[in-house]
Amino acid sequence: MKRILPLFIRLLLYSALMWIISTIIASDFTEGDFTEASMTEKTQEIFLAVVILLLGFLAWSEKGFRIISTLMALFFLTHLFREMDDVFDARVFDGFWQLIVWTTVAISAIITIKNFRTFIQQLAEIHERFSFAIILTGLVILHIFSRLYGRTTNWSNLMQEEYLRTVKDASEESIELLAYSFILIGVLEMIYYVKKNRPLTNSSDGN
Repeated sequence: MKRILPLFIRLLLYSALMWIISTIIASDFTEGDFTEASMTEKTQEIFLAVVILLLGFLAWSEKGFRIISTLMALFFLTHLFREMDDVFDARVFDGFWQLIVWTTVAISAIITIKNFRTFIQQLAEIHERFSFAIILTGLVILHIFSRLYGRTTNWSNLMQEEYLRTVKDASEESIELLAYSFILIGVLEMIYYVKKNRPLTNSSDGN
């Protein structure tokens, strides 16, 4: 029983997370608000910030996964900059988010080139774990499914002359929030795996 206790804890925690995001989405449905200032959009940014902090913690605490964790944190940092484009456009200048995204990409490229062998070793260690599969699932939902699902033609065909962009936006942003929750769960599971297998991760360091 003790060995499967983490399974029940996961079930409770992740069910609670699904309840939280569904409540947030329902609140925006009530308000009829799916603008950049909606709770759904803000929660996406919060989830991304938490993911970045968790990966930063992993990079700091586990040398055996420092490079892969750092690069993943930078990768999701570009997503956060993109989600906050309206803030940067309003408070700095239009298109500023693109500048900092490309700067982050350049930094990531330099880190990858300088630590390529270690990066490959750490990626090989983690990519077959189910936690990484959850992260990939979230990314596929975020970047592929939500875009195809949210195409204007789909919704105009469905609603025809009664087409409302708010309905399309509400559905698409809700799916994006679900995708970010998958990514958050995947990162939590990855940290759990690394901490549980610390001797293995330390031996995998290529430095």
